This record gives sequence, C-alpha cells and structure tokens, in this order.
Amino acid sequence: LVQLRGIIEYAHAGLFGLQDSTLTALAVRGPQQLEEAAPLQIHLEGPETLAALFNGHRPIRIPDVWSGEPSAEFLRTLLVGDAAALLEGVRAWMWVPLAVKGRIIGGLGLAHAQRDYFTSHHAALALSMADQVAITMVNAELHEQSRSLAALQERQRLARNLHDAVNQ
Repeated sequence: LVQLRGIIEYAHAGLFGLQDSTLTALAVRGPQQLEEAAPLQIHLEGPETLAALFNGHRPIRIPDVWSGEPSAEFLRTLLVGDAAALLEGVRAWMWVPLAVKGRIIGGLGLAHAQRDYFTSHHAALALSMADQVAITMVNAELHEQSRSLAALQERQRLARNLHDAVNQ
C-alpha cells in the first residue's frame, strides 16, 4: 500500500483477502483510527454480491460514494459496522479485484477526499499493481504450505526412526 501511494495518491486504502464469503483487511493505510480499527471484515451476502464486487476482474470506480448511483449505494450497503470507517471523509472510491488464474483472492480498496478523483489511468495502474500483489499473496500461501509440509515430513521421519529404534 505504501508503494501504491507513490503511484496513486489516496486518502486511505486497504488490502483485503477473501476467505469463504468474508473480505478481511490484511493491511490498511490512512488515518490512525482507521489503521487501529483493523482487521476490518466485510461479509458478502450471496454469489451475486461477490460477482458484482469482482466485476469480471475489472476495477470499479465510484465518482461520489454519497450519490444515488447504484454502485455508490452498493458500496454503502457493504461497508457497514466497523468497515463504515472506510467511508469517513471520502468522496471517490476505487475497488480493484485480486485474482490469480481466475480465482478471486481479495481486492484493493482506495479512497480519496476529492469527488471523481480516480481516472481510467489510475484504474489501469492499480490493476497492474493488484496483479503483482495477487501473485505475491499466492506465493506466500504456497511458502506457508511448503513449510507445513516440511514440518509434517520431519515429524513422520522422526516417528519412523523412533519406531525402528524400539523394534531393534
């Protein structure tokens, strides 16, 4: 998120991971009270909500989150409870899905105080960054799985050695 701020200016931003039907903030940058509210969780109701939010792996730009536009109303219905803090002092919003090989794994949410701030150029830059973030997240997941597998294999080896020693 810090590197993203060097490319696209934002008031605050969040990196979200998708687990079951819940988006969980893995990192948040912005006002201190927002960062302290983490981990924020956003519960997604039904496959239609998930499909709308991930929009065919295309960014969603909302010029004014307080307008009557359907996408703005949709965003406000998602960001309730603690997650409503993401809308404080914000006018423009951009959501960029994170996907690897067609699998949705999360998203980036960016907010700006200026109405209609995010351009199609910002969306293209954010999507490029999101693709790199998604690959990094999958690599971290694979690394953790390989560490768990190595630990399991070592325990099994020790158990075999112990069993062989007892038999001898």
